[in-house]
Amino acid sequence: MRNAIALVVIAGALAVGCAGPTRVTYSPTRVTYSPTRVTYSNVTPDKPEIISATVTRPSGAGPFPAAVLLHGCGGVSPQLERWARWLADRGYVGMVIDSFGPRQVKGDCAPEAPDDIPITARLDDAFGALRWLQAQAWVRGDRVGAVGFSQGGAFAMATINGPSLERAARRGVKIPQPGFAAGVGVYPGGCPSLIPQLAIKPLLVLIGAADDWTLPKFCEQMVESMKSRGADARSRARSSRCSTMSGTTTSRVAAAPPSGISRRRPRARIARSSSSSASTSSASRVAPRELP
Repeated sequence: MRNAIALVVIAGALAVGCAGPTRVTYSPTRVTYSPTRVTYSNVTPDKPEIISATVTRPSGAGPFPAAVLLHGCGGVSPQLERWARWLADRGYVGMVIDSFGPRQVKGDCAPEAPDDIPITARLDDAFGALRWLQAQAWVRGDRVGAVGFSQGGAFAMATINGPSLERAARRGVKIPQPGFAAGVGVYPGGCPSLIPQLAIKPLLVLIGAADDWTLPKFCEQMVESMKSRGADARSRARSSRCSTMSGTTTSRVAAAPPSGISRRRPRARIARSSSSSASTSSASRVAPRELP
């Protein structure tokens, strides 16, 4: 399976980050899964929103560790459901949350659109999903990780970023404790804004060394900066321009991004640029310049 190596890295990161430095072994169980559709309230203070999701769980009674999967600017795609099934094969609950559908947001990655959502919304959605999982008897509430792609990767990193959690608390957000156990950003946006900040839980960043949308140097700088200040952060780089986890090695500039894993360019009220669209940096097309 093309994605297997990278996904083993992710599953191992969640296991080690949540359970300590124990040896991780995998015994995949191939079964047919029927994802369950659920709805839950996010954690936005005063005005919580109802968010939809699909949950794929392993066979058996559990309790199981889990991963909340955060989509990119294209919205939820079949690929995310494949991720959830892959994780379920290895003993993880996979919860794919849809932050766009309930809000009637089109996943078109346009730089500006009238259906924009607040910068804090997706973070609140992620913590609402964590709270929902913690309420299930078949989930290990202390072993839930956040895994996000592109724009979703920025918010997966925000779920374990100390300053982001402090800002959320000041908004009145009640973060389910003990919070997310680990965060994984898959060619994530938002790395430049996180360079001076600090992950307080294990962080793994998966990037493409020749990526011309999410410039790897910023993510590498972020990881090194956090590590120098004591964070448990690491990165893995693939040599391809587009990560093999996306199912293609085609340039993101030369061809339309694959469905569900493409980048959402920051919209006008989230991140403004004084330069023309022709000179806008690649990184600015991926995520807000400042995370929640």
